[in-house]
Amino acid sequence: MVLLIILLKNNINPLNTEWLYNGSDLTTQQIGWYFFKNDYWRFPLGLNPNYGNDIGNTIVYSDSIPILAIIFKFLLKIFQINISINFQYFSIWYYLCFYLQLFFSYKIFNYLNKNSIISFIGAILILLSPVYLFRISHHGSLVGHWLLLACIYLLIIDHKLLKKIYWFLLIVISSLIHLYFTFIIIIFYFIFLFNKFYVSRKIIFNDFLFSFVIIFSLYVTMYIAGYFEIRYFDGISGGYGEYKLNLLSIFDPGSNVNTWSLILPDIKLNTLEQAEGFNYFGLGSLIIILLSIIIFIFSKSKLTIFKKNFIFIFSSIFFTIIALSNKISFGNIEILYIELNNYILAVLSIFRASGRFFWPVYYLILIFSLVFLYKNIKTKKCVTLICACLLIQIIDISGAIKNYSKIINKVLINENEDLNYLFQNNKYLISTGNSNYNPNFSKLSYLTEKFKIQKTNVLNLARVNRKLLAETRYEIYKNFYDKKIETNTLYLIENFSHLRNLQSIFKNDLYFYKIDNIWIMTTYHEELKKQKRLQLSDFKKINLNYNYKFNNVSTDNFLGLGWSYNNIKSGIWSDGYISSLLLNIDKINRDLVFEINCDPYLNDKHRDQDLKIYYNNILIKEINFKFSKKNNNLIKFELKKELITNNNIELRFKFKNPGSPSDYRESPDSKKLGILLKNILVKEKNI
Repeated sequence: MVLLIILLKNNINPLNTEWLYNGSDLTTQQIGWYFFKNDYWRFPLGLNPNYGNDIGNTIVYSDSIPILAIIFKFLLKIFQINISINFQYFSIWYYLCFYLQLFFSYKIFNYLNKNSIISFIGAILILLSPVYLFRISHHGSLVGHWLLLACIYLLIIDHKLLKKIYWFLLIVISSLIHLYFTFIIIIFYFIFLFNKFYVSRKIIFNDFLFSFVIIFSLYVTMYIAGYFEIRYFDGISGGYGEYKLNLLSIFDPGSNVNTWSLILPDIKLNTLEQAEGFNYFGLGSLIIILLSIIIFIFSKSKLTIFKKNFIFIFSSIFFTIIALSNKISFGNIEILYIELNNYILAVLSIFRASGRFFWPVYYLILIFSLVFLYKNIKTKKCVTLICACLLIQIIDISGAIKNYSKIINKVLINENEDLNYLFQNNKYLISTGNSNYNPNFSKLSYLTEKFKIQKTNVLNLARVNRKLLAETRYEIYKNFYDKKIETNTLYLIENFSHLRNLQSIFKNDLYFYKIDNIWIMTTYHEELKKQKRLQLSDFKKINLNYNYKFNNVSTDNFLGLGWSYNNIKSGIWSDGYISSLLLNIDKINRDLVFEINCDPYLNDKHRDQDLKIYYNNILIKEINFKFSKKNNNLIKFELKKELITNNNIELRFKFKNPGSPSDYRESPDSKKLGILLKNILVKEKNI
């Protein structure tokens, strides 16, 4: 019933994919599956190169639940079902998750208290946990919290043979759902394994052998799924210490998309903490936890309880420390910051959303609070109390569930007639930026599936192979400069600078349009019904004798293809082997003098940089930068008046050996950097 309320009746149909195009990660999951099912089998099995234009992408990094993607692709192929049909398995996945969430919750409670009524009510309460329901709208793969409950159940049961089989299956299967679950389960496994050694005071060879079998099988499974199509450096991402648990997260009903309480106020934590640090229990659950704490305080058997559950308490403390990260905050007050070594930070950044590591603690607290109440209160009173808390929980989160349903079902379907027409008559969609997290991803994903686009680099992925991403971008730029264009292709122009550059290269040979604030270039020769073809744009005018500075704020500037914004300091990095400057100069009466201030990308391992500057394929300036402690360089050159053919001047910077920070272990950045362009001054030559 809860799932029906959230998803609505129509969205349960596996043939309905529209509800997944709401701009969240559900869109990423569905579009990743769309390309995967329409491709032939490759090895590793998870390879999905058409979604990403051959950048080494796999079904893993679109979070498309690899185990189901592989199973359903196999079924579609073996039964020769028309793969062009719109199909999704996420509603099936949600039903499976809801059932297993209830199943393992019930099994845990029934094992611990042997009361079916209490067990059923407790299972319902866990199903109504906001931390669980919150994930439905934007992280379908992370709805698999039943994996954590299965792990907890595995830790409390007493069957040795079954435990080994279940550990193996749980760890391997979890890696085919989401790696965060795998990492949490592995931590649990080794904590309890080391505790076993500590208690028995002897090392059991079979346990070590079994652990090796698990890790080896996990490695093979991850390889087949496609985890290792990216490099270690590519797994590092920003956000560690931001996507974390706040000390008030369990009381804060505010998430980054919804408020989960009709009664308690939103504490207004940091937006990133409310995204991945969201761990609100719900008022009913909080009452249960508070009552169990009060009873525990007055209990005479505190030490016995502590000793009996020491390993669970230790695990909870360990996971909480990970979840809090190196920045511990109480509300909006930072109370502790621990400076981390860059290498340690790099390892931790692989799992940047540290707030997720509180999930097992969340469930342990709720489970043991319910069990503790049952064992310390008479059964009838306990049933009445827990039923009352369940009712409070339902009332508390009811408004949130209704609002949440609206959020999930707010579909971003682009009905623009001309845009639909262009998609209908092309097979490929290529962005000139070729970067992850494309700003037009949400607008265009539905059309991508609807009109059966065969390949795209308009992406939104958890991780990408940054080196391949950069290399394919440079190949796209090279083809532009060489005037090599694929037919049946829509080129999505990343920004106005790219538009100016491409119009100067292709002039009237291609068609340029601006539709729904998106610039598009195409070879398709049919004129659109409503949208007029864009006229050629002049370059941005530059005033003589004025020193222009470059930064990551300005979007209307003199840059063409081949530049990358610098988020750390002022300036713009050249990106790749060719970069263009586009200048419009009025009334050129004399020779022009250019003064360009820049920092070449050099270090003790990359000690020289060759640069050639061209105008109309004429070599204007040749420079060889050498590594020194002071890298700041002034490039100065002249452009003769008789060479200038019009007021639009394109300067092409060609780099022979640009360097990549990832090659020198400076950062995960795999872009090929030539110079950091700081400012430019153009003046007329004095006679």
